[in-house]
Parts: sequence; structure tokens; C-alpha cells
Amino acid sequence: MKAEKAAEKENSSVGSALAILAFQWRRRAATILAIAIAALVAYHVMFGANGLTIYQKKKNEDRALKQQIMELQQQNDQLQQRIQSLKSDPDTIEHEARTILHYARAGEVTSKLNATSR
Repeated sequence: MKAEKAAEKENSSVGSALAILAFQWRRRAATILAIAIAALVAYHVMFGANGLTIYQKKKNEDRALKQQIMELQQQNDQLQQRIQSLKSDPDTIEHEARTILHYARAGEVTSKLNATSR
């Protein structure tokens, strides 16, 4: 009977040692799994389809497009002013007629010089 109790005591201590080892193994496995999931989430946040790198690229593209829009609006304003002066300013109309159309006033003589080749 004493031998049975001793064997039973030994089995229970082996069983509790195995239970402790199993608990420690599960805990380590859960910790490793949690770290792996956190690493995957961090990677997705940084490099995923809508990650920080893509966000920075889109932000830079947005800045460049806003700058281009501003430049085009300035150019558009200048062209609108040019159109308005061509429609209503007599000096601008005369300048265009003389330079582009080669018109001259009555009594004026215009001459054109040709470049000579060597």
C-alpha cells in the first residue's frame, strides 16, 4: 500500500510537471503568435495598399498637382488679359498688325532684310 501511494505520488508529480511544461509551451506559442500578428499588421500599415509609403507618394503627387493647377491658372489669367487687350486696346492691335501681318500705315514703306548665307 505504501508503494502504491508512493507511485501515485510520483505519477501526480510527473503529471503536474507535464502540466506546467504544457502551460509554459502554450504561453510561449501564444506570445510568438501575438508578435507575428503584430509584425504583420505593422508591415501592412507601412507597406500595404493604403500604407504610409503610398500615403506619402499620394501627398507629394497632390502637392505637385496643386502647384501645376496654380501655374496653369496664372497662365490662363495672362492669356485672358492678352485676349482682352487684343479686343479693345488699339496699341496692341496695331502692334500685332505690324509684326505678324506686316501691315503698314498709309505712306509708310516697309522693307524686309534677308539673311545672307556664307
